[in-house]
Amino acid sequence: MIKDYWLSSTLGLSCYKTIVQDFTDYLKEIEISNLPQPHLITIHSKKAPSSLKSLSRPGLRYIQQMNQYRWKESSVMHGISTESIRYHDKSDIPKILEISKNAFSKSRFHQDSRIGFEVAEKIKQEWILANLTTRENAITFVSKNSTGEINGFNSILIQDDRLIIDLIAVASEYRGQGVGRSLILKCQELSVSSGKPVFVGTQADNPAIRLYETLGFSSNDVSYVWHDFHFSSSL
Repeated sequence: MIKDYWLSSTLGLSCYKTIVQDFTDYLKEIEISNLPQPHLITIHSKKAPSSLKSLSRPGLRYIQQMNQYRWKESSVMHGISTESIRYHDKSDIPKILEISKNAFSKSRFHQDSRIGFEVAEKIKQEWILANLTTRENAITFVSKNSTGEINGFNSILIQDDRLIIDLIAVASEYRGQGVGRSLILKCQELSVSSGKPVFVGTQADNPAIRLYETLGFSSNDVSYVWHDFHFSSSL
């Protein structure tokens, strides 16, 4: 278990995260821990629990299933132009934040009613802003229409061995017009030039999964997300 310093600072309480193979491993770990309260622990379990009824720990709540997909360079060419895609600059930030207001409503924070909508929105906006301004390993592509207005963005985390599509969103009035596809293809171009595969994690019921599959992404991993939340009242 490690401390999540960014989330701790954003929420003003101690936040931790851990990845376990089986959820019972977490229950054993938490039994011997002595964490300050209030606290929020995010657990990613690789194995689905056989029974939710047996997990009666106060504060523990199952949130959602997350599917991870991977794309490796291939010879498949999709013939779609990415000329309208470029790196963002500071002047793009207000529009990016505006587009994000109507996106990411199924994040784990939005799915946990104890966190509350306003706090979940704050986390979303602060995370995007960090990607745009202070997170050194993040780059963000923006898509523009024929008049130069931003209609979508793709924020990517660059790690030593991979690229991660962290946040991708399209303005509601431009959805279904190929903007998201072009933003993903731009990331694939970066993958080819860098020699790093692309990964993306998304909720199991996200309709965008079909788009990723048509662009050559394949299933790579599954995890089950839980929140163990101990607090005096809702945030």
